[in-house]
Amino acid sequence: MTGSTVPAAATPAAPATAMPVVVPLTPPTPPPGTVYVDATWAQQRLDKAEAVAIDVRTQAHYAAGHLSGARLLNLPAWQGPAQETVRSALIKAGICGGTVILYGEAGRGTELARTFLLLEEAGLSDVHVLRGGFAAWQRERLPVEKNVPAVKPCTWAAPAREAMASRALVMESFGKRGVELLDVRDQGWVGSDYIAPPRFSAGHIPSALPFDVTHFGDVASGEVDPEQIRAAVATLGPRDKDPVSIHSTFLLYGEGQEDPRAVEGYLLVRAAGLKAQVFAGGWKEWSAEGASPVVRIVEAAEVVRLMEAARAPDSVPSTRAMLVDLREPWDFRLAYLPGAQGQALRLLKKSFDEFIQQHWPQVERRTAPLIFYCYGRSCVRTREAAVLAGRRGFHNILWFREGVDGWRREGLPLLSLPRDHGTP
Repeated sequence: MTGSTVPAAATPAAPATAMPVVVPLTPPTPPPGTVYVDATWAQQRLDKAEAVAIDVRTQAHYAAGHLSGARLLNLPAWQGPAQETVRSALIKAGICGGTVILYGEAGRGTELARTFLLLEEAGLSDVHVLRGGFAAWQRERLPVEKNVPAVKPCTWAAPAREAMASRALVMESFGKRGVELLDVRDQGWVGSDYIAPPRFSAGHIPSALPFDVTHFGDVASGEVDPEQIRAAVATLGPRDKDPVSIHSTFLLYGEGQEDPRAVEGYLLVRAAGLKAQVFAGGWKEWSAEGASPVVRIVEAAEVVRLMEAARAPDSVPSTRAMLVDLREPWDFRLAYLPGAQGQALRLLKKSFDEFIQQHWPQVERRTAPLIFYCYGRSCVRTREAAVLAGRRGFHNILWFREGVDGWRREGLPLLSLPRDHGTP
């Protein structure tokens, strides 16, 4: 980034056919590359009193030397009414709006990202990050001071925003157009199997996509490339020809409140010029006590085990596994998994409850396993079917990702129907 003036933030226009985003209060969309600023740009604004700096390093480092007029804030953890608590801390520091420049040091990216998120949650709309932190400032031999600046009283005027999402909001949003859930729990995976890294496979929120935020480097360093992040997000999707819309609000979640990847991912997505929110409770809150729909990727062996148990004489009808083939009727007639009922996704969308009632009238939707499969890995109908099932009260949703192709590779038996046999 050069020392040129950073353009004012502007929200990209959504396509004319796009549905309204269900989360309207997310922070405004910054143009790509305007969150991270260089030392020259920061100095120009600090010298003219057009911005204020916030130091996210330790007390000892701050006392040894900081940027002109920089404040050291002690912001709250996730628990509690973060908006009001953060606003109170900012008011005490004499910051009630305007341009804010955050800086830290390599290795403290989580604290930097957390502060960035909390400031946007509090309502500040012009928050920047000094690229390379205090080390970059020193490399430029820019002035450093040790005195604690005097604070002028101020009155909070910034409008409310929502950078953090509740479980209720996630429940309302998954699978809706205009919102994309990013599961950031896995890291270090690459290649064509990106859709099923280990933690994601073991359970995820319906419609979520895995996203490795650690791939882009330390958010406190000078190495972060907003264009690289934007390009990576633009190619996200259940398969290559189904990319997500970059006009979406990207809702990130990690393991829980202690997981740094969600807040770091928030900063990265915002730096890419995109809208974002963080579900702070993460996977722990979502999956606790079976209170929410969960999608789990399973292998053929588990499908076999569940269907054998469902056929056992002593099995309980309300807890038996259900197996649904989402392919077209003509393909179902030719070859289907033993125990499966066929209903193409296009038909299931129109008659989900009727279909379930017809084949499994006694099912307990919160506990019984509902297994979906399709042609193979390239078929993404299961993603939409999982959203549909989650919306209809099913919590134990299983995705046999390998589908019929994988079943054949395992040498497992397939059944067929007579040519004149009707099927949905």
